[in-house]
Amino acid sequence: MVNRFLAVFPAAVLLPFATACGVQYSGPPADLVVVNAHVVTIDKANPRAEAVAVIGEEIVAVTTNRAV
Repeated sequence: MVNRFLAVFPAAVLLPFATACGVQYSGPPADLVVVNAHVVTIDKANPRAEAVAVIGEEIVAVTTNRAV
């Protein structure tokens, strides 16, 4: 029982902090949003993405489904 608690406790405590750290976008809404995609980027730190947001002729976000 104690081992299960020790395994779950760090995730339960840190999860709210991890989700609260995201920067909120306050600009105009996107004209086009593509979700559930397999996007390949040229960024070595983030080589894959799930969603793309476009305003006019400009890509404004390449990120996860939840973030977009």
